[in-house]
Amino acid sequence: MKHLFSDIYQTPIIMLVFLSFGCRQPLDTSYAKPRGPSINGISTFIQALRATGQHVDLIPFLNPNLLKKHRLLVIFHNSFDPLPQKTIDGLDQIIESTEVKTILLVLRDKDTTEDYWAAIVDGNQLTPERQVDAKRALDLAKRDSQSQSPKAFSVETGDLYGREIPIRTKADDKTPIRIRVGDEKKYVVANWPLIGRLIPGNSANLWQKGTESVLTETHFSSANLLIMASAYPLLNAGLVDPGNRILCEQLIAKLEPMGRIAVAISSRWVDAGGQEESEEQGIAKFLWVQPFPWIFTQVMLAIVLFCWWKSPIIGRPRVTSNGEVRQFRGHVDALGDLLSYTKGMSFVMERIREWQKYKGNKSKRNNER
Repeated sequence: MKHLFSDIYQTPIIMLVFLSFGCRQPLDTSYAKPRGPSINGISTFIQALRATGQHVDLIPFLNPNLLKKHRLLVIFHNSFDPLPQKTIDGLDQIIESTEVKTILLVLRDKDTTEDYWAAIVDGNQLTPERQVDAKRALDLAKRDSQSQSPKAFSVETGDLYGREIPIRTKADDKTPIRIRVGDEKKYVVANWPLIGRLIPGNSANLWQKGTESVLTETHFSSANLLIMASAYPLLNAGLVDPGNRILCEQLIAKLEPMGRIAVAISSRWVDAGGQEESEEQGIAKFLWVQPFPWIFTQVMLAIVLFCWWKSPIIGRPRVTSNGEVRQFRGHVDALGDLLSYTKGMSFVMERIREWQKYKGNKSKRNNER
């Protein structure tokens, strides 16, 4: 576990902040995207889980039929609202009908988009034109952050947890994270900005940022439920920070002995056997999960090319007449014309007489029959 990220960060993820904008490629900011270089994706976190030797499966939504032999379920809540009551009730069903014994619920609080563009602007390594573009993108990210942000609600409303929206300062971002490792407590300096404040229910605090709970553990039904206040330290751009990598390693160390892992990239619940399941579990829904869109596109292209190759020619076929070719006389006339060009009339007349003689003998034989 000490060198968990040593091999993973040989990948281009560590250069994400510099390459994406520098190459003028569109910046992917999709939240909890399981594959690809999205700065708010979780592909690096999934690689870290697999680096422990555990089998990790990705599921698009929650349903007991998707959880066959999994002991650990990681859920990335993809909404700023409280966890839906339907999902909370569904967790009971998952625990009762599957082998899941531990659930990690990762809440959505703040993504890395605004901090990404702030780092680009503060880096002062861009041309004046690109600096203007980066500042414009930063302003847009700030407006999006204000329009799409966590909402406050009580524990009674959220059932499992509550949330407050306190007034934050830049100094709050530098508050060390106090984590508990066994019976010991230690502090980790990590870049983990927060918007909301997690209000735990009857939970034990595993991690704290100042006086705030950022990772709690409670007993839910017959399983352990861990609630993480924000996915920020697990996102691709967030893991560029060394402190966040330490937090990720410590989190995985706590979850590692659990066995087979399922990572749900959505907290949406789909009933087993109901009408909603038949609609949501259709092939069209799975095609939106990477890399199925690329695979489906290539397969469809191959089918189109194959049909094009095998399809008949459209239109009326051309008919060529070969009647003249079958008449030997045409060959003789052509040969006579050719020989006439040579001015050898005696040779030409001799050939014609031979043909007439042959034709006369052939007619005579036919009459005798």
